[in-house]
Parts: sequence; structure tokens; C-alpha cells
Amino acid sequence: SMSGRPMICYENEAFRQDILQRARSRANKWLSYQVSGADQLVGQVGGVSKHKRPLLTLDPDYVLKPLAIDHRGIRELGFYEALNAAAHTSGTKVYADFIAPKRVAVAPSMLDVVAFSIAFLLQDSYVLDCERRITQAWDQVEAEAKLLRRLYRFIPSYFGMVRHETSEASFEESFDLPCLYGIQLDCYLLLQDVTVNFKKPCVIDLKMGFHTFEPDAPDQKKKRERQKYPQQEKFGFRIVGNRIYCPSHRDADENGFVFYSKHVGRSLESYEALKDAFVTFFGLESVDRLLPDRLKTISNILLKLRSLQHWFRDNKKFYFTASSLLIAYEGDTEGSNPDMVTTRMIDFGRVRRRKGGDQGYLKGLSTIVSLLEEISTEWSGKIR
Repeated sequence: SMSGRPMICYENEAFRQDILQRARSRANKWLSYQVSGADQLVGQVGGVSKHKRPLLTLDPDYVLKPLAIDHRGIRELGFYEALNAAAHTSGTKVYADFIAPKRVAVAPSMLDVVAFSIAFLLQDSYVLDCERRITQAWDQVEAEAKLLRRLYRFIPSYFGMVRHETSEASFEESFDLPCLYGIQLDCYLLLQDVTVNFKKPCVIDLKMGFHTFEPDAPDQKKKRERQKYPQQEKFGFRIVGNRIYCPSHRDADENGFVFYSKHVGRSLESYEALKDAFVTFFGLESVDRLLPDRLKTISNILLKLRSLQHWFRDNKKFYFTASSLLIAYEGDTEGSNPDMVTTRMIDFGRVRRRKGGDQGYLKGLSTIVSLLEEISTEWSGKIR
């Protein structure tokens, strides 16, 4: 069907157990110690609210992302496991083993094997049809594995799932919630902190696609999500939050950062308003003599976005709902890497297999690329 189906069959208990087992043993390989020294992530730009568990950081360069205890948590974990299976050196085989339906294996009897072989040699139409279907299925698995392998470099490095007890009183009432899918409130994704090499990371969080709800969501949910930012169906994204390094700004915190909330992003009703928001994000009004460096930053980001655009044009299989794109650049203009940038996709709790791919994400990327190209052209003329 056009709406597709969840990429991770989370209703299958054996599959869920397999995902959880893989994720736990992966983390054990990376972390030989108990996760206790985790701190709340300073400067988280998206998804912060008093009802949500915060992102945590762990030395030297990890981020702990709380996993949702509903279907999104196991789906996100499954997505990272699928991606890592596909990126394996013998990728297609490992990926095929991962997505294969998990059942108790029954060894075929010797007679079955002989009967099948004789039928095959006699060109039995049923057997040939089975063979053709197996070949088709393998081709599809291979195409998926190749696509995911190419996506791997746009995703933060993933190190499995860890348990971490937080003593936050505000979450205690949620401990009564049923954990239907094997994910508890103390389960976290262990990811690489994508801003770890930056001295003053300036980050923007963009929620990509036309919609932030799945096709089977209740009408009330669809209505509520649409009302947050009706323009998302036009631009293909919305700004969830961002922070810039600007110590001279009157709203700067003690570390020199200025934060812009999701409400600022939702107030941007026109293309021009979005463009102004990006001009502010890149601090173009205040960099002055360093404008050439900052424009180089923008062109480095454009290179990465065009590369991701290329992937989404080739993608005819996957659809990402409520997924975010993080863009970060170095705000420290005195350092040795003034034009260092990174772009990473995050939030994979609602990935679906869908014929035709993801036109909404593609539209969002095209809008952002146009905005940055125009900004680049307009501001290049101001270099003195």
C-alpha cells in the first residue's frame, strides 16, 4: 500500500528479543564499566520538555538518548541495528540474517531435500517459481542493504543500548506504564556525540518531511501535529530549535550561547522569515571580517546536504517520519578549524518501508539547499 509498513516488525516478539540482545551485547563490547557518570547534555537544542527524559552525555564522547518505551523505542533500536548489519563488510548476508523472520528452525528431512532436488532437475514449475521468488527477494534485500550502507555516514556512530538509572522524581509516575516492547524507562541508545570535536558547537535541529505523524495515526493526532506548523507541508521541514555562539548577545548564557526554542521555529511563516532565521543561525550579521570563513562553512554544509539529497533521490524504499537533521558548525572563530561542519540524521522511531521513497524529506532538503545557496550568493557580495 502507499502508506507502507513499519520497517521494523515490532509485533514479532522473537525479532524484538533479537534486536534487544544485539543492542545489549554491542554496548557491552564498547563499555566495560557501568554507566553511572552520565550528565545531562548541556545545550540540547531539540526535544526538551519537562515531561521528557533529557539526553545525557558520557565521557569521553558519548551521548545517551532515552528510548521511548512505546513502539518507537524498539523501532529506533532496530533501525540502528539494521543499518549496522548493512554496513558490515559482508553486508547483504548479515543484513539478510538480521531481517529474516525469526522462527524456530525445523531441519528438512533427507527425503524432502531429495524430493526437492529431483523436482528441480525435472524443471518442476512449482520449484522454479519458488526459485524465482527467492531470487527476487534476495535482490530486494540486496538493494535495501546497499541503500542503507550509503546512508551509514550520515548517521551518528551507534554503540548499542545501555541501562542508566536516573533519580528524576518527575519521571517516577511513568514507571507504572507497561513496557510492551521490552524497553524500560532506564534504557538509552548509546551514540557518538556528533559535536565532540567542536570547541563552540552551533547546532540547528530540523524536523524533516511534510508530516510528523504516521499514516495510521488517529485524526486528532494528525490535526494537532499539522497545527504546530502548517507551513511544513509547503517547505518540507521546520526548525525545532537552535543555538549559536555569540557572547556579545544580550540573551547569551554564561558560556556565550544564545538559544532559540521550537516556538521561534513555528513562528516562521514565510520563505523570507526562514532565510532570516538561517542568517541569524550562521551569525552573518556579527562575524564582520570573518565573513569569508563563515561563507566557507555554508559551502561545506551545502556539499554534505547535496550528497544526502542524492541519496534521497535514489531512495525508493524508505520513508522517515518525524526524523530530524542536525547541522553543526564551529562557532569558535579563533580556533584552527573555523569552517568545520557536520550534518547527521537522527530520530528513527518511525521509519517505514514505502514504495516511492520519501518525497517530503527530499522537498525539505531542496528548500534548505535553496535557502543556503541564496544566502551564500547574497552575502558574498558583502565581503569587503
